[in-house]
Amino acid sequence: MHACKLFATGFIKIAYMQDKELIKLGKRIEYFRLKTGLSKSALSFRNGLELSTLSRIENGKVEVKYLTLKRIAAALGIKLSELLDFD
Repeated sequence: MHACKLFATGFIKIAYMQDKELIKLGKRIEYFRLKTGLSKSALSFRNGLELSTLSRIENGKVEVKYLTLKRIAAALGIKLSELLDFD
């Protein structure tokens, strides 16, 4: 197999895996948000995120920085480890 083809195929698989993980994380955030009875607006207000940013995070469209995850977890009243326990 040609090296470029192998690299491209491997890259696509890695990108797909990352997308799946981002979607899982977003669903986990949404789960805790709904469990605590918060709207997206209320959660974004609590942690200082723009509503559109929170929406993109919950939909798995963006990679989330560590400090943002800490702020989201704190706003939800849970530990970061609990938020990330989705395997």
